[in-house]
Amino acid sequence: FLTTRGGVKPANARLLLNQQANQRAVREVLGDFLRQKALREDEVIIYYAGHGTTEPDQSAEGGVAKYLVPWDADPHDLFASAIPMEEIDRVFGRLAARKILMVQDTCFSGGAGGRTFLAKGLAMRSTTLTDRFLQDLSQKEGRMILTASDVNQVSQEDPALGHGIFTHFLLEALGGAADLDGDGAVTVREVHLYLQRKVHERSGGVQTPQLYNIGDMVLVRK
Repeated sequence: FLTTRGGVKPANARLLLNQQANQRAVREVLGDFLRQKALREDEVIIYYAGHGTTEPDQSAEGGVAKYLVPWDADPHDLFASAIPMEEIDRVFGRLAARKILMVQDTCFSGGAGGRTFLAKGLAMRSTTLTDRFLQDLSQKEGRMILTASDVNQVSQEDPALGHGIFTHFLLEALGGAADLDGDGAVTVREVHLYLQRKVHERSGGVQTPQLYNIGDMVLVRK
């Protein structure tokens, strides 16, 4: 969407699908490609649609480590093969860009289904999470994180939509449906307000997108 309708030059975007989204490739894009491309006056959008998971770790916030799960992750050795959310803070810190938005169609609840992740043979986790780690990531001016659900909810798939529920309505929002004030520009805050209503309705009230931010940015102009 961003390179075909959103005004982003293809040379300034990288897309990793399925097996392309292995740990090394994801780290290369986040840590090297963006660092080299994004200058101070630029704006960066990071979109992740995939699994998230947790595991007990007393050294982590709340005693639970939170991970993004790349294609080649070993569910029995997440520390070595997944991407800890703490690493995202380091990614943000390495970028000169004045504004950074991370969009996550994932979840960390440990429940069954949707975009949660549980290895075969492992018991379902009943951990109650706090959103402190997301609040911490967005404490600097210009940092924004838009999530598909609350930390203790499941980000749901919907085969009828061809996407996660969140991603379906995100694309709808960017297409102009979220331009609530009719000024021809779609902002992060407008997208969040639109998603809160539409995703909440479509999921039967069990999934509510969240925005953690200081500041705002225009995502699309008509």
